[in-house]
Amino acid sequence: SGREIFTRMEAVRDRYPADSRRGLDAYIFGFICHYALDSSAHGTVYKGIKETGASHTAIESDFDRALLLEDGFEPAGQPLAGHIVPSVGNAAVISRFFPTITAKEVEKSLSSMRFFHSLLLAPGKGKRGLLGLGLSAAGKAESIGGMIVQPEPNPACAAVTRALREKFEEGLPLAIQLIETAFTP
Repeated sequence: SGREIFTRMEAVRDRYPADSRRGLDAYIFGFICHYALDSSAHGTVYKGIKETGASHTAIESDFDRALLLEDGFEPAGQPLAGHIVPSVGNAAVISRFFPTITAKEVEKSLSSMRFFHSLLLAPGKGKRGLLGLGLSAAGKAESIGGMIVQPEPNPACAAVTRALREKFEEGLPLAIQLIETAFTP
């Protein structure tokens, strides 16, 4: 449950002096934000899958697309993994929360996430077409192909994207509450 992981994260955090927790806190707060949004929105995603036949990744990518447009970005050409910084230091921080995973494994995972996100970044028709062909041939057009942010909205996802926008707004107070109450000073 969320409480279990937050309790475990707090225990890890508390092993370090207050003046050396910036990286730990940054990871925890990002984790909490992701948890809050998933808690608020995944029911809507699963309902959208049933109603539209679109994949989980296609629904989330269409929502990403809408958020990027709101912020004035060109969705199909906007890197989505820029916040993921593979480094020895970041990997060391993250691995503290997962005792069965080494820092080296975390760093490799972060690097892989950046690589595959950049591979699927397809602002032009040519790359989107090649990716589509390759993913179709591999039988991954729906699952992985859905991760490619399209330049135009997916009409099948319009109602789900609107509902996710509402859920996003509902998730913000939850994230704030969890951050404010998750750890006692």
